[in-house]
Amino acid sequence: MKNRRAPENDSMLDGEAPLGEKKEPDTWTQEQQKLLEQGLIMKLFPSSDPARWEQIAKCVGSKAVKECKTRYKAIALALKKAKAA
Repeated sequence: MKNRRAPENDSMLDGEAPLGEKKEPDTWTQEQQKLLEQGLIMKLFPSSDPARWEQIAKCVGSKAVKECKTRYKAIALALKKAKAA
């Protein structure tokens, strides 16, 4: 088994994989994160729209609906914990 070194920055928002390593399926690039944020923050797709997450995933382009929802929930939880600290 190949020894892997631990990533230097384990930040949730850091989607870059170390050189020579494949990205895990749940990693996000800065561009993907930016596109997700645009869909959420800029109110391009209102929460009242039943197709909101499908549209956001389409905007991101390389992530499925479930991945976008999971990413959003993880970030919201991290912000909530940081605010409580």
